[in-house]
Amino acid sequence: MTLSAAGGQVAARVVTSPECPWSATTDVPWLRVDPPSGQGEAPLTLHIAENELPSTRTGAIEINGAQLTLAQAAADSRTKPPSVQFGGVVSAVTGFCPVLTLTVEGFR
Repeated sequence: MTLSAAGGQVAARVVTSPECPWSATTDVPWLRVDPPSGQGEAPLTLHIAENELPSTRTGAIEINGAQLTLAQAAADSRTKPPSVQFGGVVSAVTGFCPVLTLTVEGFR
């Protein structure tokens, strides 16, 4: 998933069984998930800070062992509309709740 340098908020959704608890963490300070935990299906908001650096940066969101890697575009002097691109594979999700889906709905 590639994000614009402008940052912003992205609506997402965790989909799993009603009895399954989940916890979301990030590995970088410029990316935050709200709420950070829950149970069953739930909406999420991904908060992405503006990238003011002249280089692309990467970070990851992990939910119960499933990882989504994000890239954020480098700062640009030209104004570009936000864009989202998807790619990658989530693998090795096992245990009590083996079916967990994160759906990103877009910027808002």
